[in-house]
Amino acid sequence: MKKFYKSTLALVVVMALCFTACSEDDNAPVEEAPPAGEFVKAKVNGVQFETVTAGGLTSVYATRTGTGENTQMIVVGNNANFDAVGFTTHSITATGTYQLNQEIDVAGMIYGNGTTDISYGTTECPASSGTLTITFIDETRVAGTFQFTAHNEDDCADGRTVTEGSFNAIFNDE
Repeated sequence: MKKFYKSTLALVVVMALCFTACSEDDNAPVEEAPPAGEFVKAKVNGVQFETVTAGGLTSVYATRTGTGENTQMIVVGNNANFDAVGFTTHSITATGTYQLNQEIDVAGMIYGNGTTDISYGTTECPASSGTLTITFIDETRVAGTFQFTAHNEDDCADGRTVTEGSFNAIFNDE
């Protein structure tokens, strides 16, 4: 009987802790705090791309101009080979997931090969696509994730797939 009593008491304590740890606000959306440092990371056709940071300086550039519907944001990063990954947006001022659309929201995404000087963009070839998720944005910084398929604007059959993209950038004062 003592064994049953102790087991029951332990079960009641565990259940009480579980129920008191929950609240109605647990499912409320929370704006994610940005990660530390500035970076642009991704895989380009399966090969890791990561921006360079040395001596406190980073190879990430971000700017935001305008307000409301006239807001334009640019984020781009370079790696040690001078390859670049970036995007430009229109009218994005809040967190959320945005589909590539040259007319609104995500205007264009790009991968530039620093060795061959070939740019792979999403604005000229119809098979291009992409998604940008903003997880944090305020007056000084922006962070999130992205993926896209871009094509050589001179040869739409030549494409690059950019996956597992993430970024954290501080807006440069202009």
